[in-house]
Amino acid sequence: PFTVEAHFNASAKVPAVTAVVDLASTVALNSETGDVLLTEPKLELQLNQAGAQPMKTAFTLTAPSLQYLKTAQQFSGAEPLLIALDQLVIGSAEKPLLTAKGSVKTLLASDLAKQTHALKDLDVGLQLGGSAMPGGKVQQVALKGSLAADLAAQQATISGLKLAAMGLNASAKQWQISQLNTAPALAGDLTLASFEPRSVLAALGIAVPETSDAAVLKSASLNTHLAATSKSATLKNLTLKLDDTTLQGELAIRDFTTAAMSFALKADRLDADRYLPPVAKPVAAAAATPSSKAAADAVELPVAAIDKLNAQGTLEVASLKLKNLKLANVRLKLDGARGASHRQQLSASLYGGSADLALSVAPGAKHRLH
Repeated sequence: PFTVEAHFNASAKVPAVTAVVDLASTVALNSETGDVLLTEPKLELQLNQAGAQPMKTAFTLTAPSLQYLKTAQQFSGAEPLLIALDQLVIGSAEKPLLTAKGSVKTLLASDLAKQTHALKDLDVGLQLGGSAMPGGKVQQVALKGSLAADLAAQQATISGLKLAAMGLNASAKQWQISQLNTAPALAGDLTLASFEPRSVLAALGIAVPETSDAAVLKSASLNTHLAATSKSATLKNLTLKLDDTTLQGELAIRDFTTAAMSFALKADRLDADRYLPPVAKPVAAAAATPSSKAAADAVELPVAAIDKLNAQGTLEVASLKLKNLKLANVRLKLDGARGASHRQQLSASLYGGSADLALSVAPGAKHRLH
């Protein structure tokens, strides 16, 4: 065995990048087989990129050992390697867009002949900050799982996925990713463990809506099967729980570009009054006049907003309370593409009777309330 130590600088003009690299390891070379064993390898890299969006990063890679078998064309480590991210700054040092510090630990195995690569027992811990983070607050992110990729077959598998960030704990037993080089498509299960929506909204820098009942938005969870590409996403076998309500069915964004949506959802019960803003104190109504009546007749429906809807589907609620009205077997059906006629149908049972309403809105029409 012999020791290798190296230090060198590198640079490029487009993009304007400078790098400083330090490498050290004990090397054992088998002259007969060509196999190589690196003991306690250490790689340190400092990278600086100038320009409109500057970037500065520094990390250190270490491992107990790494081995390359020439005949089998396999590269692996008997024990996990560690990447310590000492610094990542995107943007100016004074007002960075994104900062990161943390570590990545994993067991690496590559078969160069078969073009298969694996990251086993992946363990990522990051501290993220900068203006890109909600509210500019520092967030902790933890990711665990295993990745196996078959580049010859253009597919990969992610298993045992666990992600914790901003008050959310997501997990998946297995994700399959196909067509890696052409049109990547992902399919697999997804679970969000029980969380408090109020806390998550605060972590995301989103104002928590004022509700009549302060006890709502305290508990939620999700379980579904996810299928996604760069153009669309579908949630099948969806079960979403929010406080006392359970929503099940299917939800899809058929086209990200046009925001075309489809859904078929059923809820067991919903007390919507609990989520509405607190009721304001009543104000004495002014006497009706001919001018006020004319103004009321001239109120226009928000046709522009309706025109932008691009949704098709049904929502059913077995029991609904809204504005102190108790409704049963509520069914809402939406049908309309953006810029085309929109049709809405609403039916429900209430107080021994039934209601059935229908609305059709043509694009550009000046619909008014009469």
